[in-house]
This record gives sequence, C-alpha cells and structure tokens, in this order.
Amino acid sequence: KNTMTKLFGLKIKHQRNLHNMSLQNVADDAGKSKAYIYQIEINKSDPVLSVILALSEIFNCTAEYLINDDYHIGTYPNNKIICNASHKLNKIKELLND
Repeated sequence: KNTMTKLFGLKIKHQRNLHNMSLQNVADDAGKSKAYIYQIEINKSDPVLSVILALSEIFNCTAEYLINDDYHIGTYPNNKIICNASHKLNKIKELLND
C-alpha cells in the first residue's frame, strides 16, 4: 500500500514539467525505469530513499520539500521558491547569451 504523501507524485510531475523533462529523461537521470517514475507520479509506488534523493538532485530541491505536504508545490511557507531557482537562473543565462 502506498504510504507516501498525496502531493509527492504531483510535485514530481510538476517539477518534471517545470524542467521540460520527459518521464524517460527523469528515469534515465534517476537510474530507474520510465514505468517506475510514472508509478511514483500517480502515487501507485513509494520511492525508496535513494530515489527521493536522486529526484531532489535532478530537480534541485530538497528531499524535505518532496515528501512533506506542508510545503506546497513549488514553494516553502512564506512563498520562498525552492525548486525552480536553477531553472530561472538557466533562463537568465540563456537571455544574457543571446
């Protein structure tokens, strides 16, 4: 039975879309199958700690953000963005290089 938080899968899907990554991209980076990542996204499978840590690295956010429902998708309390800062930085770098 799935014991992970209800928002975990939604956060993974949100971050994957935010980073313009396919399921296969995330699976490859995490060293897991596309089907496994999809099962996590739809809350049908609980990831092991090593996968949670890999996903936090892939999306440049904390594992705590991913597993804690108190931290809503994309923000910590007080609206501090924690997961898309590197994404925004990359966009700024792209604009500066154009």
